[in-house]
Amino acid sequence: MRFKDEEFEKELEMNISVFDKITLSDEKKREIAANILNSQHTPRNKKVPFYATSSFKRTVSAAACFLIALTAAMAFVLPGGLNTKEAVEKDYSAYLNGDINSLTDSTVITNDSTVSSDINDNIGSSSEYKEEQSMCEEISEEYCDKSEEENVPECNEDYTASDTLYAVEINDNHSYSIFASVCGIFSDSLPLNIYPYNRVEVYVASSGMPAGNVTVYGLDAGGNKIAEARTDINGNAYLYGGLFEAGGAVIVTANACGIDASVKNGKAEIETKTNVTKPSSANIMFIFDTSVYMEDELDYFKSRLNGIIDGVASDTDTEIKFSVNFCYNDGELMISSNSFTSDNSETVSILRSSQIIGSAPEAIDKILINAVCGHEWDDDATKICVLILGNPINIESDACASIKIAVEEAQKLGVRIIPVVPNDTNTAESCFYRSLAAATGGTTAFITENLTNESGSTGDTLKAEELDSLLIRVISSYLKRDTDGDVN
Repeated sequence: MRFKDEEFEKELEMNISVFDKITLSDEKKREIAANILNSQHTPRNKKVPFYATSSFKRTVSAAACFLIALTAAMAFVLPGGLNTKEAVEKDYSAYLNGDINSLTDSTVITNDSTVSSDINDNIGSSSEYKEEQSMCEEISEEYCDKSEEENVPECNEDYTASDTLYAVEINDNHSYSIFASVCGIFSDSLPLNIYPYNRVEVYVASSGMPAGNVTVYGLDAGGNKIAEARTDINGNAYLYGGLFEAGGAVIVTANACGIDASVKNGKAEIETKTNVTKPSSANIMFIFDTSVYMEDELDYFKSRLNGIIDGVASDTDTEIKFSVNFCYNDGELMISSNSFTSDNSETVSILRSSQIIGSAPEAIDKILINAVCGHEWDDDATKICVLILGNPINIESDACASIKIAVEEAQKLGVRIIPVVPNDTNTAESCFYRSLAAATGGTTAFITENLTNESGSTGDTLKAEELDSLLIRVISSYLKRDTDGDVN
């Protein structure tokens, strides 16, 4: 083994003598010492003997454990020898003195707890241990385990993303006829059939101004409530009758604040004298798929979430609380939930401390139930759930009932679901995500690698934008009123 660095060679020769008491070949001593020296990351202006580093200590400790375990195991193979506490202590003393040849022929592990206790006492009282500990303490503030600590990310460090993610938005409540056509093609491809054909758009005003966060009901011809929703900050609500039932009852009347309005051409308008103001706060939830397939996306949000929060907050005077949650599959669905908080730094810190783990979380029903029903949403708040998922979902037939419950509860509470998913705008799965968004008054973002994305359902080219900018724009649109209050 040749080394061009003369300074390194001098260090190697100076420190290699530490192994003189251990029975090893010169080549092996040199190799071990070189490996340990190469692993050090100490400043050049202050040299630290490698026997004071954590790497060396771990090597010695591992060797000690191995030798003690080896001599203990030999007791079951070789007859005779010492089988007492004194044998173990003698072996350990021989190891400290570097005299491997004087180790006893056999030792057994007993159930006598005093043996291990006394050995630990010997370790703590040995002169070699004290000398090494003193040496480490002298330089601990600058060097001991410094390289390991530098590898632990601080939650408040500035993350930088190597790639920019782009996305296109599809708001199916703004292009309903196209959405209905897409569902007609793909809805039967999933166990959960979706029938968004009985839809009514309702606008509610109070004293001429949009009435936000108002509960709206859809009634059939018999006056039965078959749909429910809440208006957004612009007074708009979307009622879906029989969303999961083929041939469901038709909505003929919309009701809000005790006032009925007939449905004409899929629309209804209600003017109320009730003093209704816009929502005074906002609850914004992010749900992250932290499976191995989402490493790039998770890193992206670790570097951009702080900017997204600042971008949304700077565009409104609404008090905002955030919640970040995580899901993955580890043999079964695992969900890590966090309460809403107005401490933005805590929100960012929780995300940045998350790790990639497990496989794709396929149980979308449980994710939705946890998001919608498992958190305390403020009643008078604008409610948004950003659902960031990766690989394809798997909707089992027995999950359909839970999905229906989650969607209906989201409609009742006014939780706008915003899926952020891979760039497959025209598949059965994309139809499912788009239905979640449309049914709850949300919108869908499809991640794309390009600045443009061909939409197979319309033949049009959808313009992409940077994902963080898209989310700031979309979320902000739910927190501030349009200049007019007309129905879209």
